Amino acid sequence: MKKQSVCVIGGGLTGLLTAISLSKFNLKVDLIAKNFNENYKSLRTTALSDSNCKFLNEQKILNYNMKNLWPCCEIKLYDSINNDENEKILNLSKKSFEENILYIISNNKIVQTMKQKIKKDK
Repeated sequence: MKKQSVCVIGGGLTGLLTAISLSKFNLKVDLIAKNFNENYKSLRTTALSDSNCKFLNEQKILNYNMKNLWPCCEIKLYDSINNDENEKILNLSKKSFEENILYIISNNKIVQTMKQKIKKDK
């Protein structure tokens, strides 16, 4: 039986993750991405939930020991527009550092890691 082909257009976070995920299903994946071999530069960061981080760890895309993966166990959000005293409107926290709400990673690092995985699996 002929292997099914899928074309993924775009080399951003979503396109790269889609290409990696589809390759796990024994599909031929063609990734069309502008400047794929150039260094990706961005000042942005991405927040990953604990479950998303576990998924990426299972896919061997990220691991919890990466030095550029910052765990966050507390988030505070303030409203300064409608309240002069900067009222706290959200406070999420976990009781221990083993339980994290999310992880933050620079887009440069996650894109670089995904590109390496795609090149290796090719």
